Amino acid sequence: MNIDCLLPLTPGLVLNGITYPEKQEKKKSVAQVKKDTGSQSGLGLRSVVVQKEEPVSRSDIRHKRVKELLSEGWSMRKIARHLQMSRRTVNRYSLLEKVPKKRYSQGSTHRLLTNEQLVYLAKRWVAGNTTAYRLWKELKKEGYKGAVGSVYGAVAHFPAIPKAPIDQEIIRKAIPPISARSAMWLMMKHKEKLSERKQKLLAFLLIHHGHAKMAYPMAQSFIDMVKNKQVEELDTWIARAKESGIAQLKQFASGLQRDYQAVHAALSMEWSNGQVEGQINRLKLIKRQGYGRAKLELLKKRVFYRPTKQAA
Repeated sequence: MNIDCLLPLTPGLVLNGITYPEKQEKKKSVAQVKKDTGSQSGLGLRSVVVQKEEPVSRSDIRHKRVKELLSEGWSMRKIARHLQMSRRTVNRYSLLEKVPKKRYSQGSTHRLLTNEQLVYLAKRWVAGNTTAYRLWKELKKEGYKGAVGSVYGAVAHFPAIPKAPIDQEIIRKAIPPISARSAMWLMMKHKEKLSERKQKLLAFLLIHHGHAKMAYPMAQSFIDMVKNKQVEELDTWIARAKESGIAQLKQFASGLQRDYQAVHAALSMEWSNGQVEGQINRLKLIKRQGYGRAKLELLKKRVFYRPTKQAA
């Protein structure tokens, strides 16, 4: 890409019928003579007042162009498209007889960019550095004392740099689709019990996901602790989970602390509520099978029914 196309507002260039003038020096106009009424001598002395022409700003040129196109019968939408302006700005210019001058307070950081700085921005833009804040930081290192808004205004007219096309087929092959539930089951099972395809999927997940790489050994150690009833490892595991930096693990560890006595009892005693949960599941299954057809007596018989062994 040629950087010349990135400098549409450089003085001396023509864009959409608008000629942006070179930096104008302050010129003296024809001297106007007026009577000095403040003279103490009363002799009617005449003083020469030299008026200086104000430089024509970009806003003045665009305002004049908007007025000309409106007088030719152009619509505001067409003018905005032609001059690359917003319709709101075109509407505001159409109502103004003269564009008000910007006033900056003393000590303002507003600085105009020189042509050399604009060329530098254009080169960096073409090279792929399309962040205005970073470009402003680079100019600051070179001695630029203006505000970041000046750089934003300059690069706003630069065309977008097209990015390299992304082959979705390559991404689909490189990153196989996997849901959060599937990823959870992969991390809860030992590698030896997984198929070859799932082992590759788990390896890909651990390489490309930082949290998964940290959470996998934590999940495996927790499962081993529960299966082998290693109650002495409980406090250590909770502390490691809270220091892991993973929000889900920290939340799970907080839940274990709230039910610490129950968790400690489950890991230290041989008894569990597995039988109770199994009977509850059985009762719910029988009830749902007879929904709308069975009364209480039939449900009672089905619950207490025990098949007898037939004699051989």
